[in-house]
Amino acid sequence: MEIGNADANAALELLHIHGYFGIGKSYDFIIFYRWGRGGVGVGLVYSVTGIPPDSDVIPYLTILEPSDTDGWFYFESNSRGWRR
Repeated sequence: MEIGNADANAALELLHIHGYFGIGKSYDFIIFYRWGRGGVGVGLVYSVTGIPPDSDVIPYLTILEPSDTDGWFYFESNSRGWRR
């Protein structure tokens, strides 16, 4: 998909260089996937509102840690280790 904003393109290129393979949006969250395999995923999520995401936003969310920068969170999801 072509994006006409040079700053956005530079940021996306930097994420790609650092191994992020997918970007998604759910509600007021932008999700950046770093790694995923066999039901396990790792990445970053940005909350537009600053409210932490939950398992409705990131399925099988097992770890969520806020970063030092407002609105950013590290996450891990694991369908194999999901609390049932």
